[in-house]
Amino acid sequence: MTSTRQAFGRQRAQIEARVAQIQNTLATSPESWRSCLEPARNLIHEADTSSFVLDPRPLEEQIRLISTLQSLAYQDPDSGGEVDISSWCVRQWATVLHNHPDNLDALRGLGHAWLLRAQASLARIHHAEGSSSTSFSSPGSVGRVMDTGGHNGELADSANYIEARDFLRPSMDHYRRAVEVADSQDALDGELLVHAAEAYMSFGNVSRPQSNAEFYRQALQYLQRAAQIPGYNLEAHLQRYLDENMRLFE
Repeated sequence: MTSTRQAFGRQRAQIEARVAQIQNTLATSPESWRSCLEPARNLIHEADTSSFVLDPRPLEEQIRLISTLQSLAYQDPDSGGEVDISSWCVRQWATVLHNHPDNLDALRGLGHAWLLRAQASLARIHHAEGSSSTSFSSPGSVGRVMDTGGHNGELADSANYIEARDFLRPSMDHYRRAVEVADSQDALDGELLVHAAEAYMSFGNVSRPQSNAEFYRQALQYLQRAAQIPGYNLEAHLQRYLDENMRLFE
């Protein structure tokens, strides 16, 4: 029994060391992110063939592993990311959430996973239509914020719009729940609210004009709450968006 615990401890330490190496590369040499793909896939194989992701004790380690690999998977979100790695992350977040229904990290992780997955569809829409949207500057930053003028409605039935909505629905659902849980835990922060706003804004952008007002309204409410958090400042384009549009929904 003692030897088994020792072996498990060594395995956990090895996984943690590899996760730290990937985190360091992404932080110090983000342009070299592709060099982390093979180590990441090896990590997934090792985690899947061990009790690491099943044992309830190292929950913090599990969350750090999933978060790191999800960040790696979407270093180039407009391309669709590294699908095998990102899909594994979604499955792991779902497992954590199943075991811990109010886990804020898992709710945020799933909300962000689906938001990131939608970026490829949104990028195709952007390039096809020459929208005034702004591109993702990095995973974890705010993505596209389009004009609320929207499209003419006919495009809502096109493949890219349908695909984007399919990805954004679960993103909105998980972010809404994350905000509720964060509220109940007195753990609400500006970044969570901004990402939730992005999911709703993006969904409004790809919805029919006659039905998108509710999504823009919710996005603006999230941005307004973020702006009211002491010490948190919205990025300039988001503050401008809030200032220009909030009065439309008051």
